[in-house]
Amino acid sequence: MRPPLLLWSAAAGAAWGGLALLLGGKAFGAAIWSGVLASPVIGAATGHLIHPRFEGSAGVRRWLWAVGSLYLGAILFGLAIGAGEELARGGPGHQAGAALAESVLAVLWGVTATGFFLILAPLAYATHWLLEWRLG
Repeated sequence: MRPPLLLWSAAAGAAWGGLALLLGGKAFGAAIWSGVLASPVIGAATGHLIHPRFEGSAGVRRWLWAVGSLYLGAILFGLAIGAGEELARGGPGHQAGAALAESVLAVLWGVTATGFFLILAPLAYATHWLLEWRLG
């Protein structure tokens, strides 16, 4: 991975973490902070895995890669929230993994069923476009 891609993707991830805090802070409460803190790493991972494919595509395929990056980031964000919940809830009688699944499903529900997808998908495209322009 090119270091500038890693750095710019991490910065984009941090910005997406701030947006997630604004959109989901009320729904998740304090649990959202583990996802927000992990957002630069999530952005770097998403950028590493998807951005080169976005750059190499055209037309509808670019949109598909952008939507893919939105959902990959959402799943990773949900896993980060769930991991924080697992650490906070751990103890006797705790069902391991329940918080992970619950958080991932809640984030996916929030992105898709609430209609935020209609705003977030173009924003994901714009993020990749800005990365391409900045790294170009």
